[in-house]
Amino acid sequence: MNDRKPKARYIVGIPSLTILYEGNSRFVAWWYWLYYRHQAIAFDRRSWIADPSYWLKGHIPSEDLFKKQA
Repeated sequence: MNDRKPKARYIVGIPSLTILYEGNSRFVAWWYWLYYRHQAIAFDRRSWIADPSYWLKGHIPSEDLFKKQA
């Protein structure tokens, strides 16, 4: 995961599998999340989202959240 963009605001991925999108477009992040909504989790690194039912989570995910489990 050393190739991750350090300034990307949004991260969308499937836990224990892969990162689907990492970038600064909220619209693109939402589309990735919508398409994979039954599996994917979306994070906003610069937000303080407190509503658990919202599509974005408001914290930075751990480094190993999207790594494949052996």
